[in-house]
Amino acid sequence: MPPITLAAAKAFVGAITLAFIYILFSKKEQSPISLRYPRKRLMLLYAGIAFFEAVIPFFLIGWGQQRVSSSMASIIMGTVPIFTLLILFLFKVSRLRLMHFISIGVGFVGILLIILPSLTIDITNQSLWGMAALIFASLSFAISLVLIEKLPSMSSVLAMRNILFIASIVLIPASFILESPLSIRLTFIEMLCLLILGIFHAGIVYMMFNLLIQQSGAAFASLTNYFVPVIGVILGTVLLGDQIDSKTWLALVVILISLLLGSIASKSI
Repeated sequence: MPPITLAAAKAFVGAITLAFIYILFSKKEQSPISLRYPRKRLMLLYAGIAFFEAVIPFFLIGWGQQRVSSSMASIIMGTVPIFTLLILFLFKVSRLRLMHFISIGVGFVGILLIILPSLTIDITNQSLWGMAALIFASLSFAISLVLIEKLPSMSSVLAMRNILFIASIVLIPASFILESPLSIRLTFIEMLCLLILGIFHAGIVYMMFNLLIQQSGAAFASLTNYFVPVIGVILGTVLLGDQIDSKTWLALVVILISLLLGSIASKSI
């Protein structure tokens, strides 16, 4: 599937999933927004989160993963905590300790270890462009985590449903303008994979992520990405037959050390 159509489908299926959950459990999960929170500000926040949480990364991940292996993509996406800590520091949202800065530095060394073997003057190097797309997707996710932390106390299902609907409003027209979604023919397995991505990756997981941010903050929530490289590499090698060279393994170890340092430091935030 073309990347924009894939992003649009994920966002729309995720929004429908959360809308269905909200209808079923609305009586159990009622947390009205404070009337003191300006509606205009809330809508701007929704739009910003939709842009950085769904529109940009959904497209970049779909585009980037056509050019690199799933294992490589999972390692790069594991850098979200590094960018989150950096954003929290640059915008003075949180005070970082020395261990945080060491974590950020070690993390960027890991990123360089991934990129440098493919870094050539050949602008047609698709692997390098794929890596760059995934790095920007990680940065986009990090920005969205900080924005989600600014949401008022409300139902996480309702918040993420609204955000994914806004993303769908942007992505669906873009799909029809730039691609040809109606000409796509999917097999049963491909359709099932798409539904799983929409229901879980863009629906259930976003709802749970929002709950975690409300309870523990963006810095701690970002550390869940600690598991992404490990699980992603295992699944990629076992199920998809990805070949991991020694430099990639080294980069994985360096990034995991970075995330471990960040996790230790964030316990005291």
